[in-house]
Amino acid sequence: MKTLEQYILEIDSKRAGIFGFLRELVLSCSPLITEELTFGKPHYYYHGRLCYINAHTTGVDLCFCNGADINDPFDMLQSKEHANIMCITFDTIKDVEYDKIQSLLLQALLLNELKSGRKQPVPVY
Repeated sequence: MKTLEQYILEIDSKRAGIFGFLRELVLSCSPLITEELTFGKPHYYYHGRLCYINAHTTGVDLCFCNGADINDPFDMLQSKEHANIMCITFDTIKDVEYDKIQSLLLQALLLNELKSGRKQPVPVY
């Protein structure tokens, strides 16, 4: 079984930079976010499935597990695999608009809190 470390080591240098930047961005949104390799991809959890990152031959996807419920004022989210999962594909690290992605991630955190019945605010850094 592949580990998270093996997954990361197998990414080519161009995509590794994008992956690393996205990974740090996701993890910086809350100290309560956990990371594990699920279905062969790094998944991030916060009161349930939050998002995952998929490095593939043409770029890197950041996919929101409850993406269909996210209000996307930036028109960045695209349907990929399933009706509820919405993704953003990045071809270069310059494509990652930090503030916009962080805004969508924080919204996803709040959605997961609401769905889980959690009443406390998200610890944000």
